[in-house]
Amino acid sequence: MAKQRPFMDGLKSDAFRIHMELKDRLKVVDSETGAVLDYYRPEPVMSEEKKRSFKFMTELDYHADKYGGFIIAFFEGSRRMTDIFPDLTQADYARLLYVSTYTAYSERDDLHCYLKHDNGHFINRSSLFKLLGVARNTFSAFYRKLIDNNIIQELDGKLAINPEFFFRGEIKKVSHFHSRTTVHTRVFRRTVRELYQKYGRRKTKQLGILYAILPYVNFRYNILCHNPTESNCELIHPMKLGELADKLRYRNASKLKTAMRGIRFEDMPVFQFVEDAHDNRQRKVIVNPALFYASGGETLETAKVLFQQNGGSGYKKDI
Repeated sequence: MAKQRPFMDGLKSDAFRIHMELKDRLKVVDSETGAVLDYYRPEPVMSEEKKRSFKFMTELDYHADKYGGFIIAFFEGSRRMTDIFPDLTQADYARLLYVSTYTAYSERDDLHCYLKHDNGHFINRSSLFKLLGVARNTFSAFYRKLIDNNIIQELDGKLAINPEFFFRGEIKKVSHFHSRTTVHTRVFRRTVRELYQKYGRRKTKQLGILYAILPYVNFRYNILCHNPTESNCELIHPMKLGELADKLRYRNASKLKTAMRGIRFEDMPVFQFVEDAHDNRQRKVIVNPALFYASGGETLETAKVLFQQNGGSGYKKDI
């Protein structure tokens, strides 16, 4: 009876009533031995594959909740951001990524994802200016680029973000906006916001590296590579720091590494480097999944452990 108590206490009222009505008339029999069981706790029947999937999704749900939920960023895999937005500067990338975290869920059949404050109030041009905290001339130039590149649209005084680039909700709703070469990843809202609030006003260009590297983040292992959609670890072609510097138009790989090392979140690095003592350009780069993560969760723990600081305190679950 002691074993039954936790189970009985966990039943809802209707289930408890039915259990009490049937318990004296029905018996549970072990199908292999024929023995009558005194205690039986029903559990859902799951295949091993479903159990693993449930475990991964549970961990991913916790991860998403811990870092403020996420929006989806779309981009062309391995295609430079400078080719997509040639008039945006690296500092603009930082502001754009920050703005994207205010993407609200689409409303019913309306695919427009409006920008909203966390209190539900719509963001207009004036409130966006206050949110970014930049000089008026800087904001005016940035805002014009957002409009000209069709990243945001003004609708009845509200600002809606183009689902071709950012979305919050079920991806299948906006699949017709994207080509076969379009890939996507989760961008965790709290991480981006805290980084912008920490670095956005004094190291905006440095912070823009985050958006610039998106096309090279492997969707499963979070390593920067030349084939970001490859899931077979033996076939992934890692990108060397020197190659990344060339793509981001940094003349010096050492300066790029210094800029990347200078970005930290909750006492954790945003980037980890696989060191090569002989050549700085040969180093490989891994991205903290507290910032971006695209896979279903099966590689999340492996990616997280690479960024643990002080005995793993950076990712310790709340008790």
